[in-house]
Amino acid sequence: MLRISRNLNLLKYLRKSILNGCEKHKGLNRYLSTQVTDSSTKDEPKFKTFEELIDFRSNQAKKSLLIQVNSEKSYPELANYCSQFGEIETAYHYTVTNDVLHFILLEFKEQSGFDEAFQNCSFDMQSSNSIPVASPFLWFKAEGTKKSLKTASTSNVPNLRPEVVKVIDDDSLYELLTSVETLNDQILILNGATKLNELGMRIRFMAARQFEMALNGLFPYIHVYPFGSSVNGFGRMGSDLDLILRLNDDRPKQLTKSRLIFHTKASQQNDRSRTQKQMDLIGDIMHSLLPAINNVRKILLARVPIIKYNHECLDLDIDFSMSNMTGFYMSELLYLYGELDERVRPLVCCIRKWAASCGLTNSKSPGPWITNFSLTVMVLFFLQNLQNPILPSLMSLIKSALPSDIRVTDDNVNCTFLRDLNKIEFQTTNNDSLQILLLQFFEFYSKFNFQQNGISLNDAKPILKKDNCAIWITNPLEPDLNVSRNVSFEELEKFRMEARDAAWTLESTIDKQKDPTWGVLNLLKGRKRQVKPEMFFKSRLINVTDIFEEEDKRNSNNVKNYDNIQYKNSSIKSAVKNIQNATQRNILNLRKNS
Repeated sequence: MLRISRNLNLLKYLRKSILNGCEKHKGLNRYLSTQVTDSSTKDEPKFKTFEELIDFRSNQAKKSLLIQVNSEKSYPELANYCSQFGEIETAYHYTVTNDVLHFILLEFKEQSGFDEAFQNCSFDMQSSNSIPVASPFLWFKAEGTKKSLKTASTSNVPNLRPEVVKVIDDDSLYELLTSVETLNDQILILNGATKLNELGMRIRFMAARQFEMALNGLFPYIHVYPFGSSVNGFGRMGSDLDLILRLNDDRPKQLTKSRLIFHTKASQQNDRSRTQKQMDLIGDIMHSLLPAINNVRKILLARVPIIKYNHECLDLDIDFSMSNMTGFYMSELLYLYGELDERVRPLVCCIRKWAASCGLTNSKSPGPWITNFSLTVMVLFFLQNLQNPILPSLMSLIKSALPSDIRVTDDNVNCTFLRDLNKIEFQTTNNDSLQILLLQFFEFYSKFNFQQNGISLNDAKPILKKDNCAIWITNPLEPDLNVSRNVSFEELEKFRMEARDAAWTLESTIDKQKDPTWGVLNLLKGRKRQVKPEMFFKSRLINVTDIFEEEDKRNSNNVKNYDNIQYKNSSIKSAVKNIQNATQRNILNLRKNS
């Protein structure tokens, strides 16, 4: 009983924090009602550019240590010890490997505090087979004697924040979704409970920092950038991390006029061969020298050579590359679209979850399925094509770009677009709720002409397909490429059928009083196999006895009068009528052949 009570209290707290703690998202609670009447808020905070976000998170990582401890009870002693080096800004506790390994991420307030602590770290002299590589990943050795430590005052030591790096389990998530009153609440709960949390962001930048510190002696201007869902605002707990390594970051431009030039080693290889060779060497360093890195796999013959590995201290699967700045700038573009309107990310989250439950996406292995990236672009395109658009076209952002916004990758891909949304002229007048937008998304794509038209964020309108692929989704930064070229015609048809089914389901089960698994719950099909005894799903199939004769009248073709039946819309009425007629013809054929 005590455990059940604690779980319920946790769920109530989480729900309250998600619904009430959304100040970072600029008034997200405005969309808890069915209709929104005002799209502006007073005293809007200044927009933070993508580069400002990356710099902010990178600076946090530069001042942070990740320390393995015996348990969270070790924190007072750890904080007492580390306070002698500098003031502690914040500390997080989490566990990995089924709660066996405990870690504390500790950030110093000033860089000098980190530097002092790092200089006072040592190696385990009792281990003869360890390789003495310094990194921000440490463990806290137990004190040999019981005497008290004489250290600096700990009156300013912050409280330890318990966090998780794990995905919320299905049971807890469904308890949260059933505890709210509106479909808008469900979408917000779904997004808030599954999105990347503060600790999840911090540990991803710690993974990047490990490489910067390891290679800084050889490459003084090295920078390792997280990209993809980890930084574009659409990331989920448990998602993989993508890293890109820049050996000579181009930011210290004031040095380009220097007359003192480093001697370097010339390479006779082309760019691709040189990248593959460098990646091969870095993979060996990962495998042989860097702590906590396991299962290193080099995939050097891919279009973009990558190294896959697992980080045991962070419980992360990581993809590492050197030649994918286009992916970094794509992350920036998605970040901008997510920041333009607070409805974007919750809507994308809900649709991704729906697609995964239907088997439309498969993050475990490549194949003919729609990817999460393609699905995200489809949501953004839908929001561009509303009668009152919520998002602007990419072309308008390109035309508004300033000289400081110019970005061109090493392989000459132009990634220039307006990067400061404080200067954007576009303003939406659309106040539709998340509930309305979700239904409109399914209706939009159930009717979309995939056979002739393609999807383009650049134009913000359907374009003619450039080939005979199943789906054409223009790569926003490389318009000649199709990001969904892998999708098969079978998967496209499955997507359209699932979209029609989802629209029908939403219209039929939007009332909580009539259906205990209303709204988002009824969209997540995979949950049916894990249904609890006290929960049940209303059948999504048409009850044939409500349409046809219940009695078997072999000598009569009379059908009941259904003129008084109320249909949600004309398309559903037409579909039911077609089913009636087809079934009657089949019955007649069976009688003739019997």
